Amino acid sequence: MAEQKLLVGKVANILGDYELAINMGRNSGVKLGMEFAVLGKRSITDPDTRKTLGTYKYDKVRVRVTQVEENFSVASTMPSLGIGFDLGLPMSQPKLRSDVPL
Repeated sequence: MAEQKLLVGKVANILGDYELAINMGRNSGVKLGMEFAVLGKRSITDPDTRKTLGTYKYDKVRVRVTQVEENFSVASTMPSLGIGFDLGLPMSQPKLRSDVPL
């Protein structure tokens, strides 16, 4: 079985409360129905020394591609997972899962 290529892009534009555009499209291998995680990150600081201990990365929101164009795609937030994305946040593509509720 061929290994699936990991797609990594960015939020290009926020289109509404539940939709965003990403900077990857058909030319990057994006397909209708693909799911992506929009990542957030926070610095962890030592409360005593105020030194940065590292960065915590987390899934801020998950989106599903609803429209694919040549150089960009439109994705909608997945039901029950809320919203919350920022322009320019990095994205990563988790493996396609069949157990994610629709």
